[in-house]
Amino acid sequence: MVMRLVSARPHFIPATPVCTALQDTSPGKMLVHAGQPYDDVISVVFFHILGISDRDYYLSAASDSHLWQCMAV
Repeated sequence: MVMRLVSARPHFIPATPVCTALQDTSPGKMLVHAGQPYDDVISVVFFHILGISDRDYYLSAASDSHLWQCMAV
């Protein structure tokens, strides 16, 4: 199982080659999005523009203290 975790916009760009390479491989992979930027529409647009597959899980970790973000996840 290969899990790719992306969170904020700066992580989307370096994750793109990895996501692209894994799209054509075996089914043991998943994309987890931590939930930043906080506007889900922006995330979907970035995923579409960069050609990243749809996320498998969305953690919705919003802006809060580290403790609360970890508890939410």
